[in-house]
Amino acid sequence: MFLGSTGQTRLDEAVREISTGVSPVVGEEFFRTLVLSMADAVGIEHVFIAELDARDHDRAKIVACASHGRLSNALHLRLDGSAGQCVLDQGSLSVAACVREQFPDDEMLSTLHAESFVGRRLVGSRGIPIGLIGAVHASGRADVEIAESVMETFAGRVEAELERRRWEELLVHRAEHDSLTDLPNRGLFMDRLRSGIARAKRNNQPLALLFVDLNEFKPVNDHHGHQMGDRLLRMVARRLVETIREVDTVARVGGDEFAVILEAIADAGDAAVVAAKISTTIGEPFSIDGHTFEIGASTGIAIYPGDGESLSSLLHHADSQMYRAKRAASERTAL
Repeated sequence: MFLGSTGQTRLDEAVREISTGVSPVVGEEFFRTLVLSMADAVGIEHVFIAELDARDHDRAKIVACASHGRLSNALHLRLDGSAGQCVLDQGSLSVAACVREQFPDDEMLSTLHAESFVGRRLVGSRGIPIGLIGAVHASGRADVEIAESVMETFAGRVEAELERRRWEELLVHRAEHDSLTDLPNRGLFMDRLRSGIARAKRNNQPLALLFVDLNEFKPVNDHHGHQMGDRLLRMVARRLVETIREVDTVARVGGDEFAVILEAIADAGDAAVVAAKISTTIGEPFSIDGHTFEIGASTGIAIYPGDGESLSSLLHHADSQMYRAKRAASERTAL
């Protein structure tokens, strides 16, 4: 890319200015500093860094965005039919004018009244796209090469920081989630229960804690092996998640024991309805590799504040109610 002496001088000055700002910072501060510095040094109205969803590459979330010299969280990026999708497909994109005519379905460009756009794909160490960096201006730009070169200069650093971000996030997720079912583990469950109790007290709303213990699970392990038992537990976890709202929590707190936190319920009747749904869904047969397993679930319920106002009292009440339900189930089976 030939910039000419004037263009090269502008590029060198911009790179020096940006480098001064981003060199001492890492992580989230790096992303914020980069978009602000780049917008200021190159004179661009909107600069953003977006990260692809690790599981769904049709989605991206904005990591950092500078609009009119200030950090902003108002920008949303939808990839389908967008300039961003074109960047991901071909590696880069520079449009000096009339960019909305090329991408009429791009909501971001429409919202920003964009005329010019520059974008570059960000790639991880395995060669897989992990995001993009983009610059948007509400007027045509004859100097898009400057923005292209700045993006090229700092792309490697952005890619490294994004991968580092994904790795810390992964470590935190592994520390807080059960490795078999990917549900929250006991530690995260306790944290969420503490927070839930605090919110319930602050908002003067009931909270329900449910302990769920599987019936007739041990024979599956004994007769078919732990691998089959593990597969069954994963299926149980999926069914439990389907019985609750997104704002609620299902956690695996023991071998075949699960816990459910229901926040902002109207009364104990709401918890009883969920417990009945759990009993029904777990009671439906499970089919694995030609084998059919019929198990059940014993559920104990504790309601804040009626059954206790402290974490320990709620745990004790739910646990005792669960074992009472389990004894009743065993007696029915014996008959």
